[in-house]
Amino acid sequence: MPLGCAGTMISDRHVLTAAHCFIKKDCERDSLSEIFARRNWKVYYGGGCLPFARHTCSTFQQIARSVYIQKIVIPADYLTGPCLHNDIAIVTTRLRMLKLTTQMKQVTSLAKINLTRITCLREKWIFDDQICTSEMQESNICSGDSGSGLMFETDHGKWNIAGIASAGTDCRTINMAIKGIETPTNVDQLDGGIFIDVRAHNDFICQYSGLCFGKKPGNRPKIKTVLL
Repeated sequence: MPLGCAGTMISDRHVLTAAHCFIKKDCERDSLSEIFARRNWKVYYGGGCLPFARHTCSTFQQIARSVYIQKIVIPADYLTGPCLHNDIAIVTTRLRMLKLTTQMKQVTSLAKINLTRITCLREKWIFDDQICTSEMQESNICSGDSGSGLMFETDHGKWNIAGIASAGTDCRTINMAIKGIETPTNVDQLDGGIFIDVRAHNDFICQYSGLCFGKKPGNRPKIKTVLL
């Protein structure tokens, strides 16, 4: 992953993220364009500053911890299906990620933006597992945010994941267009962002993380996958 990706911890050994972080698809040609080989990949968590960039971090930022990745599981239908369909992956780490509840509350560099759900516009794609959201000039996700979570707060104050960042207009492209550096993007007519709806992938999540909701694990259909 040249730019890296984001993800959401759903257990002490599992991270939910996007499949395109590991296998790139050419949407125009409807084909695979690149598969990244897993070579000592790591998950960084529990801090607002990556260890290899500590010289650029503020003094109040905590250094993130890291753990090596053991395997990556992706639905097989992602490879053969329409572009962005089934764009979900589960990363399993070699060791458990430590629970840092108290420390995480002190991480002040976590970026959050508020999004509004909109009607999906791109007719050529399948939307049964997608959530489309608004995009704004002043705040938007960036390339390195792929796989990050679309979260919602329950009435009990808990945050749950609803979607996984899959596609949209890179914030840097929007900013450069606004500043007049380049003009390929009409910032007044943004198509919107696309998140993968995790509700459509409950069986996949249950099968490969052990986190099951609703039906018992034995009563769920088996999902064919690709293992990296």
